[in-house]
Formats: sequence, structure tokens, C-alpha cells
Amino acid sequence: HELRTPITSLMISAELAVTQKRSSEEYDKTLKSILEDADHLEKIISSLLTLAQTDLENTSANLAKIRIDELIWKLKEEWDAKFGINNFVLTIGEFPDDENLFMITCNPTLLKIALDNIISNAYKFSDQKRVTCILNVSNKEIRITITDRGIGVDPSLLDNIFKPFFSSSSTEKHSGNGMGLYMASKIITLYGGIIEVTSGQDVGATFSVIFQRF
Repeated sequence: HELRTPITSLMISAELAVTQKRSSEEYDKTLKSILEDADHLEKIISSLLTLAQTDLENTSANLAKIRIDELIWKLKEEWDAKFGINNFVLTIGEFPDDENLFMITCNPTLLKIALDNIISNAYKFSDQKRVTCILNVSNKEIRITITDRGIGVDPSLLDNIFKPFFSSSSTEKHSGNGMGLYMASKIITLYGGIIEVTSGQDVGATFSVIFQRF
């Protein structure tokens, strides 16, 4: 269904453009609609391909031990470049003496995609307002807490936000393909982590990514 809808829209727009005479303004509007549908379709296909590759790439050859703080600092640099310095606020909470506690075994590319999707979601639903990230590392766990100041999520919908193609907003301003959080959840679960979320309408949302030590 999610693939068929934009394809059908593309076909209808193209057919109308070919069979009916229109003004240049109407043609511009039709072409813009076609481009938007094509972009939406491309994002869905890219997300599905990434998911299809997840299990294939989760082999010993693609796993590496990385420092989780260095990965998050890299994400901060990228988001600072997009929205300006200090718009993504990173705080290191618990800082253990044993630096080995920062290490996590994963496919770095996939874990970066997962965390980036959560951050991207935070910015989208807060209209690019400041997003905060707190990293706590202890003997018990690695905990990454990402909080936005956006429109929040209706508590009745929280059980659905990690399902594929689900969107908690019906407005065009906050529309998406419903794959970002699903991908994040799948990847984080792959490495033994969990995602917790707390939110309410008009109070923002907080996502906690937790990797417990066993």
C-alpha cells in the first residue's frame, strides 16, 4: 500500500498532464506534485533497502568496537552544520574512569543511521528547535537520552510509533514515510539495545536508547 499510493499518484498526475491542455502554471504545479511523489517513493525504497541489508551487514566482518561518545560527537558536528552551533546540545552525564565502558560492538554505519533517525525525527516535530542529548555511561549501561521541544505524541499512539509506515502526525508539515523510527528500533534491537519513549501532546518527546551490560 505504501509503495502503491505514490506510484498511483505519479501515474495520475502524468496522465492528466499528457491528456489535458493546461496553463504553464498548472503544468508547473503538476510537475511539482510528481517530483514530491517521486521523492517520497525514493525515500521509502531507500529505507526498505537499508533494512534488507541490515542482517547481511551484521556479520563479524562488519562489526567493530567503537566509542559511543565519539559517534555522538560526530552526529553533533553534522547537525551543528545544518542548524547552527548549540542547536544540538550534547551533555556527558556519568563519565566513568574506565574508558572501556564507552566501547560498544556494532556496525558503526547502522548504529549511526539509527541515532541519526531519532535526532532527525526530533528536529522535524519541533520545527528545528533545540534538541538535547545526554550520554550517561556506567557499569550497568550506556544510556542516550534525546529530547525535543516539539508537538509531542499523543500517549495513546506511543505503542505504534516504532511500527513501519506509521506516522503520528497527519499534517503535511510533519509528514514522513513512517520508516525512520522503525529502522532505528530494528537496528538498536539488533545490538541488544532498547528504546523507551515518553511524551504527551504539546510537551515534546524524550527517546532513551539503552544498552545494558550483562
